[in-house]
Amino acid sequence: MSALDAIQERRRKFVEDLAKRQRKDVEIIVREGALTYLPAKAVLKFRSICRDWNLIISNPFFNHKQSHSHRNMSGFFNQSPSGKPSFISLDEAAYGVPDPSLSFLKVPVDIRSSTNGLLLCQGQTNQLYYVCNPVNKEWTVLPKPSCQHGTDPAAVIVFEPSVLNFAADYKVICPFASTDFPGATEFEIYSSEKKTWEVSREICFNQRVQSGSGIYMNKTIYWTIANGILAFDPINEHASAHSNYSTLNATLVEMYGRLCYANFKSSKFTVSLVDLYQSTMPMNYKGHRTSSKLSIDVDANFIGNITHPRVLPSIGGDVFVFLAGERLASYHAFTGEFKVLSTNMRLSGKCFPYVNSLVSVSSN
Repeated sequence: MSALDAIQERRRKFVEDLAKRQRKDVEIIVREGALTYLPAKAVLKFRSICRDWNLIISNPFFNHKQSHSHRNMSGFFNQSPSGKPSFISLDEAAYGVPDPSLSFLKVPVDIRSSTNGLLLCQGQTNQLYYVCNPVNKEWTVLPKPSCQHGTDPAAVIVFEPSVLNFAADYKVICPFASTDFPGATEFEIYSSEKKTWEVSREICFNQRVQSGSGIYMNKTIYWTIANGILAFDPINEHASAHSNYSTLNATLVEMYGRLCYANFKSSKFTVSLVDLYQSTMPMNYKGHRTSSKLSIDVDANFIGNITHPRVLPSIGGDVFVFLAGERLASYHAFTGEFKVLSTNMRLSGKCFPYVNSLVSVSSN
């Protein structure tokens, strides 16, 4: 071999080694970085690639990172007035759960709330609350509350994934009719850290929240009331009623971190900003800036003869879903895409927006 051939051979080996290292670096970035931004169903498909990928995805720390990184709405859990829960996916290839009826809980339940991958359910016979993740089928049962929450409680689970806090700490806030002050609403709060229920000192007089209307965003819970909106801060346990908003035939939704209400009028779908106070838009908020109203014309053929199409509650801000008879469609505010999801969706009862997450719950 000549000196020139030797140089070319060394150069060839150097290029091959460099390419291998680059492929290795890309693989590490994908496995340990980009994968955490994918929904749980998509992530779990990668476990079959090889043993190393399976070990990484099975690691509790990876699950913790995914629950913090992935916040996009994946679909809805539907709780029919009579029957088992079901799941409606915005993209069946990407989003899903192995047991949409939640039969792994061993008792029939009604879903009460959904936040960042966790579901709050209530046993139909024992009335106990259950917190679960339908992806990994992990669950825990909460102790019995000290107060009567009613037959159809408006309980909301509050869970905010944190990079610094490895444990999935959450709270359950349930408004209930006061027995000491007729016409007033009190709040009982469960803390997973304390593992106890406590009645808040906060009392709202002359207010009743609508069951199933609770939505959690930006560290605040919002319920609809007869003449407006009731906001509750679960950290400071402070409630405030706002009666200058008409929520008739409207649904509370989130649009880029801001509280809005959405409804239909004729064939026009409208999302309007609810600016209750400055805290609905944090001072350091760096997300999308939106106008006070989003309005789009929906194809009259989709609406058909339906007088009042139903808007489903949504989180995340760029996907809105509505139902006209048995026709279900989504609208992406960022891309302007209108997509028919189903033409035979028989939907009744309450719907809860869901995030496909790997968050871990202490199992019983």
